[in-house]
Amino acid sequence: LWGCSKGKLYSHLNIRQHTRLWLHVLSNWTNYAFRERNIQIQQVSKMALQNRLALDMLLLKEQGVRGMLNLTNGECCITTHNTTTTIEEAWKKMKELSEQTRKLF
Repeated sequence: LWGCSKGKLYSHLNIRQHTRLWLHVLSNWTNYAFRERNIQIQQVSKMALQNRLALDMLLLKEQGVRGMLNLTNGECCITTHNTTTTIEEAWKKMKELSEQTRKLF
């Protein structure tokens, strides 16, 4: 850095090192949170499916939940979009970016 005193140069390098450290700490915790959230979502989805299957079996003579509630095919019970793959992809991309950033500094 042209025109910088030695003290300023060390100060800039120190700020850069601290920024790098905090960036990696933040990245690691974010990755951890994504991974844990993904596991939880998978478990809750599996539990909901198991509960739905058990309920349908119990209500089999009534044509399942839909028959019990007198719903038509278009009015079927609530369904949720599975975002597990999207979260997994985002987590992998964040990990990639973290590695690329690590190489920059």
